[in-house]
Amino acid sequence: MQSSKGDERGPAREGSPPHAEIVIVGTEIVMGRIQDTNSSWLAARLAQLGFFIDRITAVPDRAAQLEATLREALARAPDVLIVAGGMGPTEDDITVACVARVLGLPLVLHEPTVEHLVRRRNLPDRSHLSPGALKMATVPQGSLVGQNPAGSAPALELHAGRTALFVLPGPPKELAATFEAHVLPALGRSAQRRTCSVRVAVQMHESEVAPLMEKISHERKGVYLKALVSLWGAEGYLPVDIVAASDNEEHARALVQQVLQEFTRMVEAAGRHWRLLEEEPSGS
Repeated sequence: MQSSKGDERGPAREGSPPHAEIVIVGTEIVMGRIQDTNSSWLAARLAQLGFFIDRITAVPDRAAQLEATLREALARAPDVLIVAGGMGPTEDDITVACVARVLGLPLVLHEPTVEHLVRRRNLPDRSHLSPGALKMATVPQGSLVGQNPAGSAPALELHAGRTALFVLPGPPKELAATFEAHVLPALGRSAQRRTCSVRVAVQMHESEVAPLMEKISHERKGVYLKALVSLWGAEGYLPVDIVAASDNEEHARALVQQVLQEFTRMVEAAGRHWRLLEEEPSGS
């Protein structure tokens, strides 16, 4: 990303995992016209990096509500705040302007993005860019700007106190592309933990498996177990996620394997069956 300012991000709070919040912008999402897949995708990627997701909020394309949501989130001072959506060329794409107002920054035309759009659209020169395109090239002053590998609106990175604020385009393919290209490298440099997870199905009711999960969670630091009741299968198998966090991926993988063995032994001791739904633990 390109910027006129240095990186002001500080380390995560000592002794605790880094915390993140996600804000999804779009009236069509709030009204249920389209399904929000961005928040679950972002949450999974952040969790793999060892972040604890404190809150996911969806807001319509209304400036007052979006600005209030941003101010409230920044007041909680998460390590990372990701805002997705509302970066397009139309009048109701207000995210960038709202972010600028909340941070007290003027909007400026980002020349490298202008050049990127001219090249991407195979135009003779910038005079052929529409007002909407120039709008997408307008960013809060001092933003770190990362060009969009899959679209037009760039990814933005700003800082408010200890919070790193990332603003990403809303179309899922563009969101994923900008996250992988720009956000992931930035977070990977500062994230202090990694997580690893595996999913196992047990032939038990939630009330039966809960004491087993609680016992492990109380005895194992950095381990989280969650029964996925909504995915309970017709054969009576209840999926359970086992998530382990550590300072490095190798230790997280080893920890999740240890917990998997311990958990399945407890299931067998209760006279019940289990089966692995993921062949190998996944993590990042």
